[in-house]
Amino acid sequence: MKVVHITTWLHGGAGIAALRLHRELLNQGIDSHIISLANTTIPQVDNHHPVLKRQTKLHEKVFNKFGIRLNSAYRNAHRLKQLNGEYEIVTFPDTDYRIENIEVIKNADVIHLHWIANFINYKTFFSKLKHKKIVWTLHDLNPIQGIFHYKNDEFNNPSFGGLNKLAYKQKMEAIQKIKNLTYVCLNNWMLDQLKSGINISHCKAEVIPNIINEKDYFVDSKSAKNSGCSLNFLLIAENVNNHRKGFDLALATLSKLRHKEKVAIFIVGKGEIPVSKEIKVNIIGTVNDTERLREIYNECEYLILPSREDNLPNTMVEALLCGTGIISFKIGGMTDHILNNVNGFAIEPYDVDQMAKQIDYIIEKKIILSRHQISNQAHQIFSQINIQKYIKLYKGSMDEN
Repeated sequence: MKVVHITTWLHGGAGIAALRLHRELLNQGIDSHIISLANTTIPQVDNHHPVLKRQTKLHEKVFNKFGIRLNSAYRNAHRLKQLNGEYEIVTFPDTDYRIENIEVIKNADVIHLHWIANFINYKTFFSKLKHKKIVWTLHDLNPIQGIFHYKNDEFNNPSFGGLNKLAYKQKMEAIQKIKNLTYVCLNNWMLDQLKSGINISHCKAEVIPNIINEKDYFVDSKSAKNSGCSLNFLLIAENVNNHRKGFDLALATLSKLRHKEKVAIFIVGKGEIPVSKEIKVNIIGTVNDTERLREIYNECEYLILPSREDNLPNTMVEALLCGTGIISFKIGGMTDHILNNVNGFAIEPYDVDQMAKQIDYIIEKKIILSRHQISNQAHQIFSQINIQKYIKLYKGSMDEN
């Protein structure tokens, strides 16, 4: 059985999840391959087939100057220039790549799509591979929307309506050609979004969480040794300016705390966060080492996840596996996994007053949830046992052809 994973990038939440699945399949003896745009920041990956970024040809540049846009990248960029809006990301179903012609894809038994925006060209890809067995993991809402990846972006940009509807129509026409398609949702929230977003009568859907190597994230008694008077809270700031990730909400929450002197904030990532001087802050910076990240999770009692919109953040899963409690809003995948007073606290969106009160209460009562209970529960949900669900899914897809 040959499985080929397709993801635009190997970094980011979706890329990391795809890479983890690919590597675990290799460990299970499955002939797994992964295709992405070339990315020099990722170490050597077995069976990786990088695709070079397409260069604009000379004659295309000449035509572009005269307003005749032969390639999709320039045409789509021109479309966006005609509209004003604020959004995190917008992508189109037409691209300049024709990866359906890559030999390893043509020879695959199962094609597993992940985050494929700005990579596959919907019309040609699904037309040529319509008889292939295709599994598609939904890492965000883009596969079931038009040009947007998040609901709030779609809601906040009504002027994009015509372009958005056209892209949605093009996508649905392309996808409906597939004879054997199964969507994989990381949680029940995404399954609900799928059912409400498209007609799934022509396909199947399953819920399988991301797979994370249990040997990387666990309760480490050597690190979990906070005996001070303050509690340790963790913020992971990949991009502090990303409105969807809600770091402004985290700052507003911290500013409202009554017990600032009893809080220690660990900040991982890049960018400056102007936290109150009354709060002890540990700026760690970007962490690429798994062992060091595990130590940080274990040093903190809680991870604060202030996202306005999210699916199933890898950071939440990693923290839970390490026994770190989660404080988040009741949105997305958090609603599936956060149980109050068991593995964290879920706050009504986007009530920073309630979140601040909850943290103050945790500090006053010094509520430290059972790290081992949190970890054991997470290991049951996100364990590598899920790899068998994928293998069963792949084989089932092949049997149906």
